[in-house]
Amino acid sequence: MSSSSQISESSAPVSPQAETILARLPDPRLAPAMPLPSDIAGWQAYQAQVETNASANAVDTQGVIVSSTTLGGLPVMVVRPESSAASASAVYFHGGAYTCFSARTSLVTPIQLVRRTGVTLYSIDYPLAPISHWQHTTTAVLAAMRALLTLPDFAKHPWAMIGESAGGGLAAAMVMMLRDNHIDLPAALLAWSPWTDLSASGDSYIQRQDVDPCLLYENHLQRAAAAYAPTHAERICAEVSPLFGDVARGFVPTQIQVGSREILFSDASRFADKLRGAGQSVDFQIFEGMPHGFQGLMLDAPEGQRSLTMAADFLRRYLLIEP
Repeated sequence: MSSSSQISESSAPVSPQAETILARLPDPRLAPAMPLPSDIAGWQAYQAQVETNASANAVDTQGVIVSSTTLGGLPVMVVRPESSAASASAVYFHGGAYTCFSARTSLVTPIQLVRRTGVTLYSIDYPLAPISHWQHTTTAVLAAMRALLTLPDFAKHPWAMIGESAGGGLAAAMVMMLRDNHIDLPAALLAWSPWTDLSASGDSYIQRQDVDPCLLYENHLQRAAAAYAPTHAERICAEVSPLFGDVARGFVPTQIQVGSREILFSDASRFADKLRGAGQSVDFQIFEGMPHGFQGLMLDAPEGQRSLTMAADFLRRYLLIEP
């Protein structure tokens, strides 16, 4: 595929369905703050509660087959289409600020993509901070990727990398780590609201801190960033914050989706700008009025469906899947 660049911003008003969902979101200021990075016991209790709450949400697995395996020492959830053999694959990294959730409790959006594209999706359960800092997490994920690429059914077909929030940042960093280690690259990257700058240097951390209904910086992102990468010097290295990586040395066609109300808006827009400036192919999609994580939150709204349609179309294009 030739290099291309596209920016699309929806000018449509927020749908009534989305307005209803937004009105029901709990105030993030009332949620408990994440523990301090050094409070390991506090983190373990916090993570257990988040996982318990997430496990209570039923996941619709109609049309797909969900199984589990281990690759390179990491647990992996595998989602396959029920009706036909897949001709392409995708690797998925869940969100949760590098500190919360798991592959098992983050299946809602991956299942949606499998239904729409027919890919086999591998969701890697990467180790969480603060027990695992970025050096251990990225090394473990790289080992899992090496193991995945030895699977005949995976290696013989095109594959994509997908990440949501922190998982989007991890996916972007992993593209550069695969490149630098001379390992096969994906055909494309799909990044939903990627956390690409753990140093929080973008203006949206200030300008949009009061309009994102899902995240707070001081209570949530700041503490999670310190748990994953304890020092500022670590938070500006490419393996942690791909915004500071060298994409000019090679990258893959990328679609980035972000909501206009997100505190992480700068992370998405600046990374798109960086790819564009380096001559890389990037499709940057802005969804008016949408908060962080809207792809999963808005499944019953036109905005969520439009997001998934755009993502599926992008994946089909680069994975050579017939519509």
